[in-house]
Amino acid sequence: MGFDAEAFVKHLPVMIVVLVVFTAITPAQAAPCALGGVREARIEQAQAALSDVLAEQAIELADSVLADAKTGCRARIEALRIKGSALTVLEGRGEAAAAAFREIFAFDSEYQLADEVPARYRSAFEAARAAWLVDEETRLRRELGPRAAAIKLDVRPPVSARGGNKLVLDVAIVDPEHLGKTVLFGWRRRGQPGFATRIFDARPVVRLELGREETSSPTPYELEWYLRLRVASGGALRNEGSNLAPRRIAVAAGVYDPPNWWLRGGIAVAVAALAVYVGTRDAGPQTVRVTP
Repeated sequence: MGFDAEAFVKHLPVMIVVLVVFTAITPAQAAPCALGGVREARIEQAQAALSDVLAEQAIELADSVLADAKTGCRARIEALRIKGSALTVLEGRGEAAAAAFREIFAFDSEYQLADEVPARYRSAFEAARAAWLVDEETRLRRELGPRAAAIKLDVRPPVSARGGNKLVLDVAIVDPEHLGKTVLFGWRRRGQPGFATRIFDARPVVRLELGREETSSPTPYELEWYLRLRVASGGALRNEGSNLAPRRIAVAAGVYDPPNWWLRGGIAVAVAALAVYVGTRDAGPQTVRVTP
């Protein structure tokens, strides 16, 4: 049966009307983690108070955001970050600060602070994350019992590494019941405040790879890394290193010089044009005879 163009054109206005009506009656889906309106203004005010070390004011504003039932998860994360940071300034409020930070991981287990966050807040935040990870691993082992005990990781880092070259870690995973769903790989150059992260699907052998641009450096450095085998919720079944105690790889100096594709393309076009010119010149004048 072929395509009937005449029938399609005839029914096109009806199809357009149906599509418009369907779009009008379909409710729009709001982004669950978007900031917006009054809550965003409160967060900006709370951040300003925190920057001025007005801890009590920052906590009060953050609590007003958290008490609002319409606050989305992204706004809640920022309010909890501000509240936890402000609590670290106050005498004897360390446990409350850790509790605020730990609530963040229910929304985003891999939340990272911005690089410019002061060391005092970062230290308390990362300590809260480390404690949360230990609790999550303990909980999973208790709930899964022998099934979790059978899981093993065998990480094979490179024997040597050089900047400007790819850096590869192979991870062999023994997971008889396929409980682990993803592998999270975190890395940074020693001295950097935060870790970059990348997530891979869990398989019997996982290859974790950093590209040439990511390793490139004119001076040697140490690459700090960690990885986690995680269940679907983000909890860790197994860890190799951590953000507080990362593994390290010495990377020799080496700079990646990316190819200039524009230049290469121009050269290729010029060579092709020269070949055409030479070919037509060598062929000489051609006589075409037309037989009536």
